[in-house]
Amino acid sequence: RIQGFGSDSQVLQCPEGHNLQPWSARAGTCDGCKQRVQDGEAVMDCRRCNFYLCAACQTNYSPPDNSIWGAFSSMVDFVKQDFAEMAADIRALAGVDDDDTPQPQASDSVVTQVEHQTYISAHEREEAQEILAEFCERYPESRVVPDEDALGGLWTKVSLLYGCSLHPGPIAAAVCHQLRWPKGEQHWQPRLRALHALAFFHDKGAVGREISDAVGKRAEEFLRRLASVPECQEKALELLRIYGKEVVASDGAAASASATGSRTGAPVTAASPGG
Repeated sequence: RIQGFGSDSQVLQCPEGHNLQPWSARAGTCDGCKQRVQDGEAVMDCRRCNFYLCAACQTNYSPPDNSIWGAFSSMVDFVKQDFAEMAADIRALAGVDDDDTPQPQASDSVVTQVEHQTYISAHEREEAQEILAEFCERYPESRVVPDEDALGGLWTKVSLLYGCSLHPGPIAAAVCHQLRWPKGEQHWQPRLRALHALAFFHDKGAVGREISDAVGKRAEEFLRRLASVPECQEKALELLRIYGKEVVASDGAAASASATGSRTGAPVTAASPGG
């Protein structure tokens, strides 16, 4: 049964077969339905695997079937989803209204700008947001700053997604979403991880630079806001220098680095941190 949720409920387990336990969640994404989970929300959790389910998923979730038939069924579902999206695209091109066609749900004008710079399908947008949310919001308690292995794993997923769309829009929009600081948000850790990811992308050749530049052109406001957060300040200022944005040195003198600016030197603070 689900411990703490009644005696008649079945046992819930993570994909690795560990029993889930009641837990007060850190803000993130449910591993069942992929919907947002608020900080402090009651979830069923596996600490060992960093896996949790929201209340809505606790009544109907079953671990993924890792058999050959399960893999085949998942592939069929994926193909069906792609065909449904293709049909929606055809209806849109034909000028046919469809109230069920997914529409972008941008909550911030900067994210909207990145998404609208080129066409981004609902599937591409959701895939990119899921990849970045998993990296930024689900991290080991003992290591907030990502190591090279974690960054390399993220880059593998990002480069595969880029290979499908051949433009930086979905990934750049997902990075901007992680950099923004919604009103009432208390956690700096996901933003710090997003900053590290962005700096890592910048050094990954032409594709990484294209993604990084797409973010840098539109996210200055976010970077300046994070430059006023002590835990994020160093990385945010490093990125501002990379993008050639003006920063103010500790002695008050203004400095503007080149787009490939140095990552070393005297500490600086943002010229005009966000509110």
